[in-house]
Amino acid sequence: MDLRAIEIFLSVCQAGGVTAAAGQVGVSQAAVSQRMAQLERELGTPLFDRSARPYRLTPAGALLRERAMRIVSDVQDLQHLLKGYRTVEVPELRIGIIESIAPALVPHLVPALRGFVGALSVTSGIVGPLVPELLRNNMDIIVTTERLDDLEGIERHTLIGEPFVLVLPAGMRPPTDLAALDELGHRLAYVGYGSGHRMSATINRELDRHGLVLPRALNFVSSAPIIDLVRQGQAWSIMTPLCLYSGRVQVGELVVAPIPEMQFSRFIDLAAPAHRLGDVAQRMTRICTDILTSHVLPELARHAPFAADRFVCGDLLASDLGALPIGSMQDAV
Repeated sequence: MDLRAIEIFLSVCQAGGVTAAAGQVGVSQAAVSQRMAQLERELGTPLFDRSARPYRLTPAGALLRERAMRIVSDVQDLQHLLKGYRTVEVPELRIGIIESIAPALVPHLVPALRGFVGALSVTSGIVGPLVPELLRNNMDIIVTTERLDDLEGIERHTLIGEPFVLVLPAGMRPPTDLAALDELGHRLAYVGYGSGHRMSATINRELDRHGLVLPRALNFVSSAPIIDLVRQGQAWSIMTPLCLYSGRVQVGELVVAPIPEMQFSRFIDLAAPAHRLGDVAQRMTRICTDILTSHVLPELARHAPFAADRFVCGDLLASDLGALPIGSMQDAV
């Protein structure tokens, strides 16, 4: 059974007979009759009640018509989609990127992708979980810190690992031990991310592990208002250097310091359905790691020179993992 036979069968169904169908498909009446007879022999069952005028479908014919309409529609859709590949390697690419790395990647990433991508859609900023969007086929590639270890059929490429740091108003002396950190939390407002934010979950878990409960009245879903409050001297926070970079904080504008007696980090990964995009995910990973290595990592190291050896990028991550505590890296955003 081939596609042409299915198309002729549907024409006979629509026209109600061989003669009218022959005119529609542009072949002789005898050719249509031969195709239908061959199709019935292949399937081992009659498809038409030829005693009726116009032809009436048998139950088997009715089932075939229903499925055949889907097959022809799917083939037409596929042909339409594949036409896009005649002019560009990847006709459409939908990307989701978490807020804290988007300003670092997007300005350099978009021009690099334009060389082989047609319609490019990039969703960034304050977005919800990206993994469900990837699994629902609403996005083709995501850049995220969500857990990916338990997902089957997803390829994952690590882009960057970075430490959490203290961010204090300009001129403030950073605490050097847990007692001083606790005292700071009661002297100046600690502002953080909302309770549903993955960054908040990671930070709170680490603070709890060290027996610290910081009073807070201010929580935000974005880094920008947190940074503004610290700039104004009204609060302090814990975040990562990428958040400072994305918030356009100038080096030296705020005090960035290690968190006393704590070292915890996060990973940002690129993920895509395995095998669906060919090597596009791997190519985008190389582009992203080149951007981070060339344009971003030097700036992050300037923000936090005390943690310069804890920034890792791409393939470097695997070799340097032994030096990093990895308790809850994958939960932050």
